[in-house]
Amino acid sequence: MVEMQDILKQQSKPKTEAAEKPAQPQAEGATEEASKKERKKKAREMTPEDVDFVVENIKTKSYTEIAEERGLTRHQVNRVLMDIKKDLRSQYPEGTPEREKIEEYIKSKLTRPEETRPGAGGGKKSGVKNALKSRSTSILDQLNLKKPE
Repeated sequence: MVEMQDILKQQSKPKTEAAEKPAQPQAEGATEEASKKERKKKAREMTPEDVDFVVENIKTKSYTEIAEERGLTRHQVNRVLMDIKKDLRSQYPEGTPEREKIEEYIKSKLTRPEETRPGAGGGKKSGVKNALKSRSTSILDQLNLKKPE
């Protein structure tokens, strides 16, 4: 009776893709070193010029287009925008006229049109903080706002 139950359980289990596909043999000489070489290399460090380019072109180009033109990754482009918005918002508390001005700027200049926005995702911070600080300051200057002390 136990054997019959085991057989029924096995038949009722859904097949996975791994079970359906035969195992592919590894190429001769494939080692751990070869798989490490196939990995992508680390993304290059961002510069202030990269940050400026992203901010200036975010309304007219996709993340991928911007990344390809500057030799960056889409994730770095997204990180620039997220960090610069965060930095701008941190300058003034919510509800102040200055914060409203900053929110309007973010909405009009630093946000992709809704239909072209990429999906949300996480990731670790890249080394863009220094490049972002100068851009945030220049945007505040453009809006005739001074960084609060």
